[in-house]
Amino acid sequence: MMSGFAQSIAIAHEEIGEERGEARGITLGEGRFAKLVSTLISMGRTEDVKRAADDEEARKQLYREFNLID
Repeated sequence: MMSGFAQSIAIAHEEIGEERGEARGITLGEGRFAKLVSTLISMGRTEDVKRAADDEEARKQLYREFNLID
């Protein structure tokens, strides 16, 4: 069993890990979206860019179409 001090340290490190994971997820998501937008623009698919920006399901469909997510 952990002491109160050790438990406090463990909780603090868990929170730091969660924050880092969240920040990494945001960065990866932004990079994925930028790649999608760049690809769509290069193909002249401007309507799909608008859809991707406004509609989460459409964005996921486009990510799958371009193999940006599983």
